[in-house]
Amino acid sequence: MSAPRVAVLLNPLSGRVRRRAAAVREGARALAGPLYAEASEPVSMGDAVVGFSLEADDVLCLVAGDGTLHAVLTALERSRPDGAWPVLAVAPGGTTNMTVRDLGPAVSLLAYLEELQRWKAVAGRPGAPGRLVERPVLRIAAPGSEPLAGMFFGTATVSAGVEFFNRRLRPSGIPEAVGSPLAIVRTLLSLAVRGRSLDGLSPRMRVHVNGGPVLEGPVVFLVASTLDRLIVGARPYWGDGEGPIHLTLVEREAQGLFRHVPRLALGRAGDRLTPERGWHSHDTPRALLALDGPFIVDGELHLATSAAAPLELTASRVARFWMP
Repeated sequence: MSAPRVAVLLNPLSGRVRRRAAAVREGARALAGPLYAEASEPVSMGDAVVGFSLEADDVLCLVAGDGTLHAVLTALERSRPDGAWPVLAVAPGGTTNMTVRDLGPAVSLLAYLEELQRWKAVAGRPGAPGRLVERPVLRIAAPGSEPLAGMFFGTATVSAGVEFFNRRLRPSGIPEAVGSPLAIVRTLLSLAVRGRSLDGLSPRMRVHVNGGPVLEGPVVFLVASTLDRLIVGARPYWGDGEGPIHLTLVEREAQGLFRHVPRLALGRAGDRLTPERGWHSHDTPRALLALDGPFIVDGELHLATSAAAPLELTASRVARFWMP
């Protein structure tokens, strides 16, 4: 059997890549050889992934952040809906790197590339460094539209918080790992203080979690993810049921809305965060969401219209990630 190939896709606009661009490029090119590409927008990223023509045992290394991973997973889902995907190696080149932080202990960008280079030199031999971590991948689809794929979905105050961060906090230099959760908490606080006067932050939705009742009404917070922990270690789910998707929903009229934000972030429901009080959390293989407005996938904004069709969230595909 031939040795696995390693291809590298580098996003030159990613936060940590820009800080040490020359050294990162040198390490990435040495790792990939001819299978090297740079791209900073989704179409070019997808073209690069398809152009590499990687097999199931090959490795696709992304020197980028969560947004690039979202673009690559989407490209793989669209180009290989039933075919095998290569092993993914996500070198932490972004500002937040939420997915790679969930997969294993923190490691620097250059150290990650060096470890993958060592693995490549002895791939297939006993004692080769690194390990494979499996995670289900979210598939977000609506009839008549091409699917999206990623590891994290959010809407209502989550997407509003990301929009606020991009508009107001990012230009000031606040790191995304701090700014994004700060923006979401600020949005929840505004709701708690100013009530119903803030339009658009608690859109009306129709949500059906596999096997459960349909919930319809204004929603202030909704996340769905296949990751164990999110940004800054938050784990906002405590769900019942079975399935790879952790989905948490908070109704607009939930009791103790702002007071229980710490409980929400830590997933400590106790006897306070209950469906009767407007707090819902489920582990599920499938969910349907009908909404009008923005949502995010791995930090990237998209727009949904319930008039077209509800979004269907599933997670039947399992991706393999190489980690040092």
